[in-house]
Amino acid sequence: MTIDGNTLIAWGFKPGRWFNDAINDGNALLKQGWSEEAVREIIAERQPAEIQPRTNALPFNVFLDPETDDEAENLAGVVQHMDVLMRVPVVTAGAVMPDACTRPTSAARWRSRSSGAIWIRPACSTSP
Repeated sequence: MTIDGNTLIAWGFKPGRWFNDAINDGNALLKQGWSEEAVREIIAERQPAEIQPRTNALPFNVFLDPETDDEAENLAGVVQHMDVLMRVPVVTAGAVMPDACTRPTSAARWRSRSSGAIWIRPACSTSP
């Protein structure tokens, strides 16, 4: 038997960057005489944990008071996007603020855009 990506998928593993190492290590163990079942268990132990998004978004502040229907519509869209962002596990804080950027909505009228700011925990950090 030779292990390849299709073998790992058939065993129920989710493809990822770790597959190459798992294939090489698994084939090396098979050549050393390890059983398929033992190799499968070792690969299962090495499979990286999948980080799931939060089920509920962290609370975030909104520092914007819409004055027109266009601004209210824009804010609603930004809040929807911030809700999604605030579910990402490394995000620790967020706020919606007026943005310095503007964009034209017609030749004679401009509307300001709002944007979000998020604070993320470095990936190597162990503190929340």
